Amino acid sequence: MAKRTIDERLKAAQETLKSLQKKQAAVLSRQKAVESREKRKQDSKKKILLGAYLLDRMAKDPSSSAKVLQGLEKFLVRPADREIFGLSVKAREAAESPSA
Repeated sequence: MAKRTIDERLKAAQETLKSLQKKQAAVLSRQKAVESREKRKQDSKKKILLGAYLLDRMAKDPSSSAKVLQGLEKFLVRPADREIFGLSVKAREAAESPSA
C-alpha cells in the first residue's frame, strides 16, 4: 500500500467535507419543511376549532350571532365567502364606494 501525500489526503478530506456539507444542508432543508408543514397544520386546526366555537355560540345566542355577522360584513371581501354567510355582495361594494 503506497503512502498518500499530504496533498492527496487534504484533497480527500476536502471532498469528504463537501459531501458532508451537502448532506447536512439536505437534512436541514427537510427539517425546515417538516416544521413548516406542522405549523400550517396547527394554524388550520386553530381556525377550524375557532370556527366551530363561533358557530356553536351563534346557534345558541342570537346577540353573538349578530355581532359575528356584523364583523364578517366588514371582514369578508370575496363574493363566494360572503355568500356562505348569506351576506349581500352589493352591500359590501356600496360600503366601499365613496359617497358623492
